[in-house]
Amino acid sequence: MKINTIIIFGIVALLLLGCTAPKKNTPKEEVSEQTIDLPGDILGQDECVPSYKFSTLPDTLFSINGKLNATLNCAGGKTLKGYLDGKEIWIDSIGINGSINIIWDIPATTEGNHKVEVKSDEETVYLAPWKVSPLGNNDTSSIEIDSISFKEWRATAFDLGSTLNGVLVKAYMKRLDDNILPSSVIVMEIRDDDNGPGKLIAESKKPINATTLSDNWIKFPFNATLQKGKYWIVIKVEQNSKNLAGDVVALHYSVIDREEQGNNYTRQMHLDVDLKTVIASQTKWEPLPYDKEYSIVITN
Repeated sequence: MKINTIIIFGIVALLLLGCTAPKKNTPKEEVSEQTIDLPGDILGQDECVPSYKFSTLPDTLFSINGKLNATLNCAGGKTLKGYLDGKEIWIDSIGINGSINIIWDIPATTEGNHKVEVKSDEETVYLAPWKVSPLGNNDTSSIEIDSISFKEWRATAFDLGSTLNGVLVKAYMKRLDDNILPSSVIVMEIRDDDNGPGKLIAESKKPINATTLSDNWIKFPFNATLQKGKYWIVIKVEQNSKNLAGDVVALHYSVIDREEQGNNYTRQMHLDVDLKTVIASQTKWEPLPYDKEYSIVITN
């Protein structure tokens, strides 16, 4: 009986020791951590390199503004400034970092050769020459002329591409006679469009002796503000004398097509003259007998 008790006690002790024995320390498997750089992380926002692509800037005519097209990439936060001959003409702050297209106007208010520059945060990204030519016909090679006097008026039209504060109009002409009336003046008018010369806007005068017997550009300055649109230039001679012949100046022109009637940008008026009083009365504006272009230009 005693032996059985001892055996039972030993079995219980063995079981207890087995349950309380320290567990074997198994090494914990470590999981390695690795950061993968995605393309966006590799470049980073600061690594998005700005790029600028510009169109060719064509030469233009006086008053017809130039258009400069640009495609910008990654230019977000940049400040772009445009310069004409070193003078700032626009400023743009770019708000997005994607690809954008911009068209800038370049004012054509001064005739001649110019330099157009674009800077991004003061770094030059575009630099090119740009030419503005006079508006109108500056051909001086033709020997064709039309007479202008107190009884023969000529007119030509032009389209302004932008608002201008004052213009200079030049006409290529000469005087036909060395003997002149001291009171005679050449009058140039700017009128609005009414399917021909309309309401008077401004006028400029030159004494008849401003012309010579040789061909020259005669300049007529105007201080009027002209909005974008179509205008007419009228040239005539005013005199106080009762001389029927009067003073005559010759205005040059270029032939476009002798087989076609005058275009919608030229007109003429032959006034009725009272032979006793030598007073000229206006008639109406008529098309020219054939297509021609007077040697008249508009500039600054």
